Amino acid sequence: MIATEIPQLELFNSAATIYQRFLDFHIKYPIVYRLFENFSFQLINKGHKHLGAKMIMERIRWECATQSKDELGFKINNDYIAHYARLFIKNNPQYKEYFEFRTIKTP
Repeated sequence: MIATEIPQLELFNSAATIYQRFLDFHIKYPIVYRLFENFSFQLINKGHKHLGAKMIMERIRWECATQSKDELGFKINNDYIAHYARLFIKNNPQYKEYFEFRTIKTP
């Protein structure tokens, strides 16, 4: 079977929402949130009052890519970035003003 003949659900589980896929990823790779929280606190401790979730995620990608060996082998979907920022605020509500949030439009 060639790629164009593969049913859509085999390539991408469209039945699962982005949030459900985020939760699955978060459970499988908890290190990503620990790094997100660590890098957020580094910025806060340096006096930053506004944080960029995408910038933090790019640092996580950089840190994972520059390790001596990529043992985890994961790729972080950009759709998950807002969910990591929201999880950080859920766990650290005193910093809710540090991220700017928009309404999530897609499931």
